[in-house]
Amino acid sequence: MGDPVNHPEHYELGPFECIELSGLYDFCLGNAVKYVWRHRHKGQPMQDLNKALWYLRRERMHAGPNLLAYMPEGGCSEMADKFDMLRESHWAGADRFWTALENDDLEACIQAVEQLIKEES
Repeated sequence: MGDPVNHPEHYELGPFECIELSGLYDFCLGNAVKYVWRHRHKGQPMQDLNKALWYLRRERMHAGPNLLAYMPEGGCSEMADKFDMLRESHWAGADRFWTALENDDLEACIQAVEQLIKEES
């Protein structure tokens, strides 16, 4: 079992730890990533997806020209590798979301989460 404070299990289950991706975005988008990431592992998938959608819509009201707030040390190639890992593992069933996020496309992120909500309901 993971450390519930420093390494919660529902954030360690993916191909890498959630914070490695969510921490590269601002508060709202980072939270959306977190909720999409964990929605199948925390026991309330619809609540998590609706929270993700709420944060994405809030981000839309305040977003700047780029979604990414911080570039990781490994640069663009590290980001591409992370998104490839998420899609290859079909993490959270959210391939469309990860692709939209990688493409810096907030509207497509919103549409992807709306689609996940339809599929999960």
